[in-house]
Amino acid sequence: MTKNGMVHRVAVAPFANIGKILDYAVPGNLRPVAGSLVEVPLGPRSVPAVVLPAREPSFAGALRPIGRILRPHPVVDGLQFALMDWMVARHGHSLSALLDLAVPMAVRKAVPDGSGDGAPLPPQEIAPCNRRTVPRPTLLEGRHHDRWAILASSIADALADGDGQILLLCPTVGLVKSMLALASKTFTVCDQWHGGISQRQRAITWEQLRMGRSTLLVGTASSLLLPLPRLRLVAVEREESFDHFLPIPIPFHGREVAIRLAELHAIPCILSSLVPSLESVRRVQLGHLAHRRIPPSIQLPPVATIDLSEIPATDRQFSPVLRRRLANCVESGGQAILIHPRRGIAHLRCARCGLEPSCPSCGIPIAVGGNGLLCCGKCHFTAKVAKFCIHCGGFLQKKRPGTGRLESVFRAIFPGIRCARCDREGLTDSKLRALHREFLNRHWDVLLGTSLAAVGLDSPNLALVALLDGDSLLQGTNFRGGELALQRLATFLDKMPPNGQLLIQTHHPHHPILTCLCGWDWKQFLDVELQERKLLGYPPFRHLVIWEWSGPVEEELLHHADRWAPILQNACQTIAATEVKGPTIPSIPRRRGNFLVEFWIFTPQPEDVIAALPNWLAAIGKPPAGAGHRILVDVA
Repeated sequence: MTKNGMVHRVAVAPFANIGKILDYAVPGNLRPVAGSLVEVPLGPRSVPAVVLPAREPSFAGALRPIGRILRPHPVVDGLQFALMDWMVARHGHSLSALLDLAVPMAVRKAVPDGSGDGAPLPPQEIAPCNRRTVPRPTLLEGRHHDRWAILASSIADALADGDGQILLLCPTVGLVKSMLALASKTFTVCDQWHGGISQRQRAITWEQLRMGRSTLLVGTASSLLLPLPRLRLVAVEREESFDHFLPIPIPFHGREVAIRLAELHAIPCILSSLVPSLESVRRVQLGHLAHRRIPPSIQLPPVATIDLSEIPATDRQFSPVLRRRLANCVESGGQAILIHPRRGIAHLRCARCGLEPSCPSCGIPIAVGGNGLLCCGKCHFTAKVAKFCIHCGGFLQKKRPGTGRLESVFRAIFPGIRCARCDREGLTDSKLRALHREFLNRHWDVLLGTSLAAVGLDSPNLALVALLDGDSLLQGTNFRGGELALQRLATFLDKMPPNGQLLIQTHHPHHPILTCLCGWDWKQFLDVELQERKLLGYPPFRHLVIWEWSGPVEEELLHHADRWAPILQNACQTIAATEVKGPTIPSIPRRRGNFLVEFWIFTPQPEDVIAALPNWLAAIGKPPAGAGHRILVDVA
């Protein structure tokens, strides 16, 4: 600092995908403050950057000067910086990557003084910052319409002074749109934020939020980093859903960040769920969460299972019991949804070695689509159908029918019932919305598809929901398998009308998950899961940090990972109650053609693991050519 208070140098985070913080000199005619959007020289070009709060210099040599200030008012406030600093320490993200989410592309442009860049709320108007007590977050447990009644009342109370803002976090874009339509019936000035809106709309919404003009924001996990100077309440709908995890471009779990955001603003946070996550159950036990269980206001829909082991194999796709229930449902004027986990016509399997053709990009089994081509349901890779196995030369047979094949079987059994197929094969977002409207208008009697068909759960005429292959939901890939299976099955009950019924076709009708689901009582199951996790030291009793490595050559990557394992196990002993397990191959073994391998690090303090990573990287030595890595915290 000079005698007149001028700053000679500032640290900035450029929007240039370099992941670094750089120092620049400040010309005497400029007055940048923390959060200012400036233009800085970077190599032969000039890029926008955000001025950071004061920190230790990272470069001792001669500095290049800032070019100009692009916007006269800060684009990031102090609370946003505080949240980002916490995420950097806990998740290992770069500050530049977080700023990419916080400042939309269309905002990173020069704006003449006084035109289109209104001043944000001054710091003294952000009243929650000065509160001494932070209210405990609340877990709201109950069915969807009962939870919404309580949540709407809380939102109305938070907006009673007329100048507040509410953030309603949803796990998926579809739920964002559903909750936005529901909220718009009660509240005005509602906005949405998710990956499906345009850059122009992002800039408009961002500006409205920064000025405090938007009342209710309904969005996915990326909305947590937006400017919300008058925030009065944070609500997380379906807090148990792992769709709150934002995998790209920076991985973090929306529920955890939402709780931290509420703490920084010293405001209430409501976690809403039908079947709460074990993390929330554990927090209730420790007293970190208040718990409110809402008794059902209407009759609970019944749940029943159909034992496929007692039915001939030729009738297991649509069992006789299901056929009778379905016929009675349509004859009485009701509608039905039939859900199957696999889309396409069928999956292929080698008759000799039993292997299934997999996607070369992500490694999951690939299905034959309705167009006669092999199509990956994750990355949409397509290829011609081969006749012979590439591993042993055996003949490829069509096994495990998908929704395309089941639609043909259904029409043969029920020629008089109007049935529409609902999966991602050829179904765009606009076509999905049109199909939803048609189902609500009773143009279709039955929706048959993947879990995407659950879009019709809000139909008042819905009388039957059937899971054609319930066993697939009971098969877990890791220690969370039982918890996730219960939560996925419970989502079909969350919005179902009281006159509806859930039927589950399964070979295991006495499975503990199905037993508790049929009785609408999952407390005992969750308690048992907690005891097993406690014995193993798994979340929620310790945090899980996944260190994921990717590389183009599988053998080379696995060889290095095996060599790294004892080094990491020895290095983690410097952190209390921390252990490293692995290497292991994840359930989706490839990403964008690269092979994946993971180390699972269980620790009570993920911040300590993040801080130790540079030393661990130095200890394992040079990685294989083309290898990369990333950190995932509490998302397995």
